[in-house]
Amino acid sequence: MVRCANRMLLLAFLALTLIAIPGVAEPQYHTRIVDSDGGLRLRSSPDLNAAILTVIPNGSEVEVLDEKPDVLAISGKKGKWTKVDTGNGVGWVFGGFLADSRSLLKKLAASYDAVEPVEPGDAPTWLSISESIISSGYSGAMEANWYCLVANVTRQDDVYTIEGITDRKPTKDEIHWLANEAQAKESLSIVAVAPDTIGIGDLLFKRRR
Repeated sequence: MVRCANRMLLLAFLALTLIAIPGVAEPQYHTRIVDSDGGLRLRSSPDLNAAILTVIPNGSEVEVLDEKPDVLAISGKKGKWTKVDTGNGVGWVFGGFLADSRSLLKKLAASYDAVEPVEPGDAPTWLSISESIISSGYSGAMEANWYCLVANVTRQDDVYTIEGITDRKPTKDEIHWLANEAQAKESLSIVAVAPDTIGIGDLLFKRRR
């Protein structure tokens, strides 16, 4: 009986101890990309009237340290005040102008056709872009001759640089037309030439309507 009573007291003590000491969550740090033409103001505090410490260039990577809970709308964007580390300093930015890596491709996601007519086999005649894959091929069988599975995207002005995944093939959900001999690309640079035109190397592609 004494042993049983002692066990009960010990369990009760442990339960009270666990309740009295709350768990401390580790902060979740992650990288975001500045997606704001003209750059993004870094402020001393989460307020539009706070001092501007610097302007972070468009396409720069920042580390998110903290964010306020309230969602606001500023300049047509919705987001939260977000504390970031630019690598050169810490301050607050409006999170509506921060994007995660792959979402940068949303602006370009579409199907494209080559601007100049080409003979099949000479150059790609079509291009397809989504957040997870970029592929290109010839119009005949609509099969891809190369693809780039998107791992990471950075942007500097009008140039999007994509790091590719090469240790696996695309799934059917990622690409509908895929030739067995299609080559995987390790990296890719896309230039936004105009609102509906992009360039890859010497080739120009126009968005389908």
